[in-house]
Amino acid sequence: MTGSQPGRHDQLYAAPYLRWDLKFTRRNPGLYRGEDKKVFKPDLTENARVRIDQFFSQQTHGLQPKSYSYQTLRDFLSLADTSIFEQDASTCLSTQDSANIVLFDERTDDQSLNTFTSRQWQGYEQYPPRGIAEYTAVLNSRECYEKLIQTREHLGQSSPERRSIYIQDLSPSCAVGLILAVSLRYSVFLRDFLSRHVTNRVYFGVSMDYPVRPASPYALEFHIPYFALRKSFSTSEKLHSNIVGRRSGVFADSLTRNCEPSQKEFFHEVQVSVLLVGIDEWVWTLYCLVETHFEQPRDLTELEEYVTSMRDAPSGQFGTYKQPIWNPREYFLLVLCRRMDQATLEWQNLVETLDQRLKDLEDDTFVKPSAESLAGRNSDISRINDYTWAIQVLQLFTNTLVKTIESWQEFSQIHLPTFLPGEGQPDYSSQVPSHLQRLDRDISELRYFHTLLGQRIAAFESRRSMRLIDINEILNTSALMETRISNTQAADIGLLTKVTVVYLPLGLVTAFFSMSFMQLVGSWRSYLIVLIPFTLVSLVISFNLQFIYYAPRWIGQKIRMMRPSVNILSQLEAGLHVGYDKTA
Repeated sequence: MTGSQPGRHDQLYAAPYLRWDLKFTRRNPGLYRGEDKKVFKPDLTENARVRIDQFFSQQTHGLQPKSYSYQTLRDFLSLADTSIFEQDASTCLSTQDSANIVLFDERTDDQSLNTFTSRQWQGYEQYPPRGIAEYTAVLNSRECYEKLIQTREHLGQSSPERRSIYIQDLSPSCAVGLILAVSLRYSVFLRDFLSRHVTNRVYFGVSMDYPVRPASPYALEFHIPYFALRKSFSTSEKLHSNIVGRRSGVFADSLTRNCEPSQKEFFHEVQVSVLLVGIDEWVWTLYCLVETHFEQPRDLTELEEYVTSMRDAPSGQFGTYKQPIWNPREYFLLVLCRRMDQATLEWQNLVETLDQRLKDLEDDTFVKPSAESLAGRNSDISRINDYTWAIQVLQLFTNTLVKTIESWQEFSQIHLPTFLPGEGQPDYSSQVPSHLQRLDRDISELRYFHTLLGQRIAAFESRRSMRLIDINEILNTSALMETRISNTQAADIGLLTKVTVVYLPLGLVTAFFSMSFMQLVGSWRSYLIVLIPFTLVSLVISFNLQFIYYAPRWIGQKIRMMRPSVNILSQLEAGLHVGYDKTA
């Protein structure tokens, strides 16, 4: 892709404010002293907590809310041990703060020390220099802070101009170290970057000021969230992220395969975030935040292996520290391409595995159900639970995918021309078309995964609805059967009551005439005379019991209804008498 032959990404984006500003291609050493102008001086006696509060007020928008501004980032930083950054800090560090989680690399381009015009990037592409003043090491949080607060002597040959900071599983203390050592010109970029990272925000963006501020910096940034599928031996041993709010879910037991009895399968919410800030194409810094907390067993020597093999960590070992990429746009595009590829592969593992497991829920589609299964339906409830779980998980994945796809689509339409050569300018890298092509391929894969998950959601919602209809029919049938049985029982109870009513007078009169004093005076005739009326009265009362029960209430209601009419008549009569008296 050349300036005279625009490609598919170079269609309607000829506006100058969408292009890379030419001021960044010219070396301006007078601006480099601002790199040492920190938000906070290292010799400040103020508490680190106070300086963090001041950091959030740097260049604050006049209309920014006074409450809950950057609240998630504030909560994350509140977990840090800020005492390790005090002047009189002890050498004792916690296990988390003493962990070597930072791979720090910086170097100076010795081929352009006296160059004040644009670089000839074709020569850098073929024979990139290793650089001088090279420093590559694995550090903990405090060591990284101490390295960042050192003065950058950019007028000498020891000036570190290309700097990359690769951090695994960002800890609160490490984030505080980055904040306390950041240059003033980059503080707002770093604040927004950390806020987007801890809030799991999807973002692709380029920040540049045109054209009235020649000393203004630029920022290239992306945040790619995804879900990683891993096995773990138990929920108690499941590793959690340092960032509060990162979620982990377990696959349903009915969908777990190839696992030991003590193992479970988890999907972990992960994010990779990259920020590249600089003042021109010579002096720039890249922050790369990755998460590996879900890996079991964890490779504690991974960063050391990067240093030993001299493989570039932010690009996932695609580049080397022996032949680094010096152009900030090319390096950012390479890291973006590699990390998008990483996220796509993780999505592929998750979606394909989940899709294969969910096919078990569709086995009954290809098997004609038997009469016994239709009559019993004992597994309907468990199937509905499986469908509900599948729909919820699929919606979670779909929402994350669609946010990534839409954010990239907006970025490609607005900011992607920043990485293309301007009109009449030579290509700064022949790898740019290849990187863009790979990004298009990955986004196409993500769109396919999104479509597949959407189809699964629709299918399982339909099947769950069918199961619910079947269960409702079963419940309705069961309710009708219970009603019929209840009616039969009520009829039997009514018959039993009538038999009891008929038998009660007979038993009572017989018992009465069986007494000793009645045997002397009684006779069969008197017995029948008492029995027949008593039986008739009992039958009349039993068959009219409901009427007898409600008759007093009915009579009372009638009396209450008659009282207002009587009052009205009396009032009318009183009114007539009064009128007659006045007339008289």
